[in-house]
Amino acid sequence: NDSRFVQATAGCKHFDVHGGPENIPVSRFSFDAQVSDVDWRTTFLPAFKKCVEAGTFSLMCSYNRINGVPACANQKLLWDILRGEWNFTGYVVSDEGAIENIISQHHYLNNSVDTVAACVNAGTNLELSGNLQNPVYVSLVDAVSQGKLTEDVVRERVKPLFYTRMRLGEFDPPENNPYASLDGSVAESLEHQALAVEAAIKSFVLLKNTNNFLPVNPAAYSNVAIVGPMADNVGQLFGDYSPQQDRSFTKTPLQGLQEIFPNIRTGKACLDKTPCTSYNPEIIMDAVAAANLVFVALGTGQAVEAEGRDRANLNLPGNQSALLTDALLYSNNSPVVLLLFNAGPLNLTLFDPVDRIVAILECFLPAQATGDALAAVLVNKGGNSSPGGRLPITWPKYESHIPPIVNYAMAGRTYRYSEQEALYPFGYGLSYTTFEYPVLAVSYFDQPKQNISVGIDVSNTGNVQADEVVQCYFVWENKTLPVPLIQLIYFNRINLPPGGQQSLRFNVTWDKWAFWDGQQWSVDTGLIDLYCGGQQPNQNKAAPSNVLEVQFQVYGDQAISKQHKHHHEPLHVDRPVAKEHVVKAFHHPK
Repeated sequence: NDSRFVQATAGCKHFDVHGGPENIPVSRFSFDAQVSDVDWRTTFLPAFKKCVEAGTFSLMCSYNRINGVPACANQKLLWDILRGEWNFTGYVVSDEGAIENIISQHHYLNNSVDTVAACVNAGTNLELSGNLQNPVYVSLVDAVSQGKLTEDVVRERVKPLFYTRMRLGEFDPPENNPYASLDGSVAESLEHQALAVEAAIKSFVLLKNTNNFLPVNPAAYSNVAIVGPMADNVGQLFGDYSPQQDRSFTKTPLQGLQEIFPNIRTGKACLDKTPCTSYNPEIIMDAVAAANLVFVALGTGQAVEAEGRDRANLNLPGNQSALLTDALLYSNNSPVVLLLFNAGPLNLTLFDPVDRIVAILECFLPAQATGDALAAVLVNKGGNSSPGGRLPITWPKYESHIPPIVNYAMAGRTYRYSEQEALYPFGYGLSYTTFEYPVLAVSYFDQPKQNISVGIDVSNTGNVQADEVVQCYFVWENKTLPVPLIQLIYFNRINLPPGGQQSLRFNVTWDKWAFWDGQQWSVDTGLIDLYCGGQQPNQNKAAPSNVLEVQFQVYGDQAISKQHKHHHEPLHVDRPVAKEHVVKAFHHPK
């Protein structure tokens, strides 16, 4: 890391209240996201606040309006909150064409002069125009001459743009910039190739593994097949907006499995690949008829879900459900392992309980190292390739459980507010080993705000070295507060050998249990349940770990403002938790 130059500058997008719709049922270019102040503050803003705290150079304002005001002209968003409350000193760039859309799509303003004045005054430093011949910001001079924008404001908006370019070394001789000499040999080095494999392995989530079928013993299976539109589809293993790839560095699932099963059979039954609208079942029958182990690789890729391409439902695309059904039908009771390559959840409600489907591995879009990572995980290569990813989403059991995409109220949405049973819960994921949490302890510090210290021990009680993702959640006892039903407040990924144990210590500050009262962050006196383990508490899907619970007291704003000190016996994290401080300690599920 160089103190003067940066290799690249990161930006966070799309700011804010953005995530759909793209094109169904209305266009993102004209959409008005209606959001309550509580949901805005507690759901849609916090991730960007973290970006600012981490030192991001830029944010990108989104296409949509927020409560009637286009994001790129939204002074409350870009100035009052971003600069005023968060002290952001970087720059804001528009999404491509978002400034023009204020006129042509939102009809919020009707000319370029008023639009550039509104956006620059609100805090948008840079226009990314879809119209290179006549961008809106060309009217900046006219806006100044008409008194709708001052030169001082323009100078302030320009400063972070040039500061960023200076940090990137654009105005320095190349020999002064340590990053100027980087070339393809660095990007394609063996170390970076290994990093791509590691990243892919760590992203996999094991959703099902009946009787510990995985990892598989290759010697036990003489006739293996892999079918499905993602089996050998190199172009769809990279997510949307991925760069042009040198395909010589990319391995598909088929190529990876060929290193384990050299004589593996395959067949391309989806004639148009991922959409699978043109399907030949006879190819599946021929490929799997003699197999004693079948891999089925299904999914979406950017051919099905990408920018401007919403999926209308959660169904497997085209004839992929029929393909999976045929693979089960024609494979003579052989075990089937389902491999999924997708970004959003898919409808697996009918397939998850099928006994013949002995394992389901969610691979997402693993990019160039797909084949190598898949081969490593399926056989636990090196004894340390157990899948350790946990779901970053709630995977719904039924499509009807999902609120409309145009509704930005959080009620019923995500693990934080949903009361519906998920097919696979947020934070869920299986492992090739088991974990045990024997101790959870809480102590107060930094009175009067009553921040807490948490200590938790975790042990690998199985026979395989593996990653565990320690997860801690809050549940508020006072159900009348404008807070989520449950909230993840801490997670940490650790690697443990068989029999290994690790003690984790971390602090939780009062803002984690504060709520937005309409004007500021407040704390209400009451009880909070803290759950820590390898999963959400009380979930119906079995995971190879337990969850512990401790209840603790928090104190409201009156106590904080008057600096009252509350005397409690401290619960030290360097000794076992005292019984009187533990409300429950139990396994989920039994």
